[in-house]
Amino acid sequence: MAIVKVRMCRRLAITADQGMGWSEYTGDQWIQPHINGGAVLVSDDNDVERLVFDCASPENPGIYEASTYDQLAFSGPSFVDKQGILSEDGGNAEIEWSKWCGEIVADPRRQNDTLELNESHIFVRPQIALNDGRTGYDSNGMRTGFTLNLTDYTEGDQRTPIGIATDVPVDGDVVFSGVKVEGRRHLFRITGSTSEVKVAGISHNFVSKPRPASVANRQTGDTNSQLSLSTGLQWWYSRGKALGYNRVDKQTYVPFPSGALTRATGVDGRQTAFSLPAGKILQVGIPATVLSRSVVYFVMCCANGTPNPSDSLNVVQYGESFNGWVVKTGKIDYGVVGGYPAIPGPGVYYDVRTFLTDRASSVEEYYNNLRYSGGEGFLPVA
Repeated sequence: MAIVKVRMCRRLAITADQGMGWSEYTGDQWIQPHINGGAVLVSDDNDVERLVFDCASPENPGIYEASTYDQLAFSGPSFVDKQGILSEDGGNAEIEWSKWCGEIVADPRRQNDTLELNESHIFVRPQIALNDGRTGYDSNGMRTGFTLNLTDYTEGDQRTPIGIATDVPVDGDVVFSGVKVEGRRHLFRITGSTSEVKVAGISHNFVSKPRPASVANRQTGDTNSQLSLSTGLQWWYSRGKALGYNRVDKQTYVPFPSGALTRATGVDGRQTAFSLPAGKILQVGIPATVLSRSVVYFVMCCANGTPNPSDSLNVVQYGESFNGWVVKTGKIDYGVVGGYPAIPGPGVYYDVRTFLTDRASSVEEYYNNLRYSGGEGFLPVA
């Protein structure tokens, strides 16, 4: 199908009955399309191209065919309001049509609120109002037997409608009686049983019902990562508390075999990290005598020069270093002095967490927050 801009139309006579040579459609013989409107070039069942367009004339509105391929003599453009009017079988089948309307949502920004439909209004006009009362038309100018249906699809499903109103009165309200039509998104389809009708408008009466987003939709990647790295903790040294304070068991720990931790500048630029002296280790897990295990998993933020945990296995640095800091994940073996997992000195640590199961898949948001926000979204304030 081709669409062209129409400003004039010419015809070529093929037989003597049709005239001679080229001529231009003028006056009543030329049904004027809309200004710069598109005429549609279509092919029929015999692959013959036909020029069809919508006429803008108020006296003769409608859809016309301007081609004269199967006419013995020129009789003006043919009105093609019925399917098959020019066909050999003389069929006068009415043309059924449909119109999809734009999707309606309660709040385009959220799409969580639901809309309950109370009633709808469809405004239709006859294509040619002067046909009122003529044979084949009703008193409004609509074709005899014209019916209108309205279908409502919700949540983007265009296969199973939630409500269908049939034989809609032209001047009445569309009500889905006995059906509670409710959804976050409504997509309407209007269908008509005959042609020569224009849909002038459609309106709906909705009741908006604010609804919070589901828990699953409120859990962003950042939220999921925070949940993963704050649940199932075995040990947690972080900023804001006394040096060596384990937030899990609420106890304070000191280096082994002796010595003390000192404060150091953290990722946030404040004295929120701690320094572990050389030759010392700091416990980061329950002793093997209490919990029968061979390893624990860790996620920690530490300085570039900080060594890997003693006797660690499969230590991985996540991403690039930033401002002298790195994020590491991996396993810590229990086979250290005292029978518990530990981190070694000398080193500067900003946040150290250990778990009984691997958390490596949740490190990306943690790393990004530390690198770009100093841990403000992941680490405790006090």
